[in-house]
Amino acid sequence: MYLLLANSKKRSLNPKIRLAFPWVLWQIWKARNLFCFEQRRFNAEAVIDKAMEEAAVWLHLHSFIPDDSPEITVEEMASQSWEKPPLGSFKCNMSTVWEAQTGNAGAAWIIRDSFGKALFHSRRSFVGIRSQVEATMIVLVWTTEALNDIQVKRIILETSSPQIQKNFSQASLPWSLHSLWRRFRRALDRLETYRVVRINDGCNTIAQNIAESALQVQWQQSYLARNGLDWLDARINMEASVVV
Repeated sequence: MYLLLANSKKRSLNPKIRLAFPWVLWQIWKARNLFCFEQRRFNAEAVIDKAMEEAAVWLHLHSFIPDDSPEITVEEMASQSWEKPPLGSFKCNMSTVWEAQTGNAGAAWIIRDSFGKALFHSRRSFVGIRSQVEATMIVLVWTTEALNDIQVKRIILETSSPQIQKNFSQASLPWSLHSLWRRFRRALDRLETYRVVRINDGCNTIAQNIAESALQVQWQQSYLARNGLDWLDARINMEASVVV
């Protein structure tokens, strides 16, 4: 109680957090009553998510906090196989695999040019991931920040994740993932041009297989490398040879 009241007076805090303490108290009280009288238990994350969502609605409605960053328009492609980007363009395919039992996630991305040649790829494993949605947000942030680091400025980003909807916004995510969404938005804004495209699983098998390999014990080390992977070269070349 003291901590909530003290933080509510800190002007250095994000207003969305600082002004939300009444809703946090209310949700804690509701969760306590449900536990005492109905033996229903809620975890802390669910209580906070509900409080922050309700607070955000009221605070936005009464103009206490600024609007969220603009939503991201996600294109949808119906093709059943990977397609090369237009001449002079680059395409980055991303994927993540989440294990609910362990909380581990494997993530990968691969950049190819308009001839289908692999230019860069990266693989990484993450631990303590609580949901598929969180795993998806982590791979989006990790990939786009890596693109910033290697100075890629123009890119088509492709993912087969069903969590990425046509109008992708911060409001569509649990409050606990809002900070990841803002990092993703900032990384995108550093690019000169970009498109975010949701594709079918069959178009994303290369990135998917690399992500799966990140969960194998002998390959859990993270890295970024030029070109593709030897064990996937044949399939990368096959996709590059397809004429659409």
